Amino acid sequence: MTDGGKEMVGGHDSNSEPKKKPGKRWLFWVKLLSAVLLLLFLLHQNRLDLAVMGELVLEPWLVFGVVGMTMTVFLLAGFRWHLLLVSQEIPLSRMKAIQVTFIGMFFGLFLPGGLLGGDALRVAYAIQATKHNRGGAALSVLVDRAIGFYALLLLGLVAAFLNPEAIMGNPPLRILAMINLLLLVVGPVVGLLTLWLVWKSDRLRSFVWANPDGLLQRILSRAADAVKLYRRAIPLLFGALGLSVLSQALGIASVVLIGLSTEGGVLAFLDYAFVTAWTLIANTIPLTPGGIGVGEAAFDQLCRWIEPMPSMIAYGSLFFVYRILTLGAALPGFFAYLIYRNEVDAHLETGKMSEGGRGAS
Repeated sequence: MTDGGKEMVGGHDSNSEPKKKPGKRWLFWVKLLSAVLLLLFLLHQNRLDLAVMGELVLEPWLVFGVVGMTMTVFLLAGFRWHLLLVSQEIPLSRMKAIQVTFIGMFFGLFLPGGLLGGDALRVAYAIQATKHNRGGAALSVLVDRAIGFYALLLLGLVAAFLNPEAIMGNPPLRILAMINLLLLVVGPVVGLLTLWLVWKSDRLRSFVWANPDGLLQRILSRAADAVKLYRRAIPLLFGALGLSVLSQALGIASVVLIGLSTEGGVLAFLDYAFVTAWTLIANTIPLTPGGIGVGEAAFDQLCRWIEPMPSMIAYGSLFFVYRILTLGAALPGFFAYLIYRNEVDAHLETGKMSEGGRGAS
């Protein structure tokens, strides 16, 4: 997920708040300007069609279908993160994990690129839920992201395998499919090998124990403790991967449904499935807030590569409609925030104070 923003912290002296870095603000405005320019470019190139977007968002069955599937995606994301917390022996309840996930999704989608992100909120709650495994709390969000990325690669490869003529007959798509296979197979091998080397490294252990109070040493020590717990909870990790595959499949199906609802479409189910998997990956590139414009541009270009014959369809509009309907699916997070606002603010403030005083901890 992408970052969101909020400035107020209730019930605390504003003088104790860490000052916001001007560089972050400038970076946000640069990204926002990039998103606006990119969307205007897509409109100018007829890659976005406002009329098509208006027609699609006024289809009740399409709106309810996509919003319902996307809400299920968020729900499964909460379940998945809870499994990772359980594997780290962090006592955050399943319902609380789902609630925090929805609130984080709301901020990440409605206020992308700001100071409050869904990941930061999840880390804050996980850290407050445990006193002995802060490294595992932070790592649970990182592992959750990695598992989601891996599930997208897996589904993208399946779509390519089931649709070889369209993929392998196009050089750019063939390269993407090969990269997909490489990341899917080599990525875990490299990751596991790195962990094994770190685990067996006498030099690293000596480095950690030489200055156990140093920041880097404490990070490495906590990461090593978290890895130990993950090694004991392999079934939970596979469960999290299964939930991730299911949630990502539902996300892909939402975009496919929008694509198949477009009049005059020339792409099939598997075409849209492969394109959507890689679009969702491209959408995570932090060039603009929330990937706005980047996802639309990637989706349009990939569709034009894979379509059997040139068409006049503004494919970028389809992904933009998905983005709009996703906002509706995140509204439960807004209501949850209104109900638990003081609690959320308190966790975030505690997280900021903890971050500011890391050297003393």
